[in-house]
Formats: sequence, structure tokens, C-alpha cells
Amino acid sequence: MPMKPTKFWGSLLTCFSVLTLLASPLSASDRAEPYLLVQTEVARGSAVHIGEGYAITAAHVINGASKIIVVSTAGTRHVADVIAVSYEQDIALLRVRYPDKLDAIPLACDADPPVGLEIEAHGNPRTANFVTTYGRVSSEVQEIATWKHVFLSDVRVDHGMSGGAAVSNG
Repeated sequence: MPMKPTKFWGSLLTCFSVLTLLASPLSASDRAEPYLLVQTEVARGSAVHIGEGYAITAAHVINGASKIIVVSTAGTRHVADVIAVSYEQDIALLRVRYPDKLDAIPLACDADPPVGLEIEAHGNPRTANFVTTYGRVSSEVQEIATWKHVFLSDVRVDHGMSGGAAVSNG
């Protein structure tokens, strides 16, 4: 059974939404490196490196995988281990081995995103890698079913973008 590191796990469970998290804005030069492609034996998806070798993705992306590889936008490949999973909230915390060349993106869980906030979603839809789509937050944060912190947006999210970040660009 995976361990649950309290430094990240507790805040992730309250911060993570259905498909994405809202992360802090990055400067233009930092936009690419925290975003990851996740590959398993049977699936692919997206993740984001949040620091100290930890990455988050959707639980259904790594569901039952015995081998997880994450690939950075620079093409570096890293083995990742599952540290914690909540299938109820569809979130997984990964530990990336040897993450020395990965930038991190800070979580922004201290305030709810306002309706109308411009955001960008980062992911790896279908056979495309490292795609960015744009939109706005279209509802206030709410609780839907088992998800405690959900907001809706008009950002296009396609198959394979699960687990990627939604980033405020303002």
C-alpha cells in the first residue's frame, strides 16, 4: 500500500478538482518544464511536477499500472512510483525518480478561482504531446458528489489530458 506523505497529500485532496488543479501563474520562460506525459502499460495521460520529485495525476491514468514512466517536455524520461491514490477523488501522487531536471509549479489552493478567470489546460491528448488549451473558469467552486473542490471551465479537455494542470495565466 502506498504511503501518504502529509506534506503534499492533505492539501492535494482539498485542492484537486475533477480533471485538473489550479496552479499559480508561471513566467513565460517557465511554462513548459513542470508538465509531464504519463505512460503506463495500458494508458497515457498527463501530470504536473509540484516539487521535490512529487507529481500529481488523475488516479484513473495510473490505475493498476505496475510501471509508470513520465516524460518531460524536454524529452527526459523518468520512472515514477505511486505514493498515494484516492480513487474517490481521482487523484494520484507520484514520486519521480531522479527529478533533477524538472521544474516545479506551485499549487494555488489558498483562494478559489473567480468566475471569468483566464486559465490554460496542459496535457497530452490522444497522440499529441504537450498541448495547451485556453478558456475561463465558468462557475464558482462547489462540491459535486465525492469531489470537494470543483470548478467548471470552458477549457477544451480531450482524452489524454486527464491529470494535467489548469494554470491561471493572470
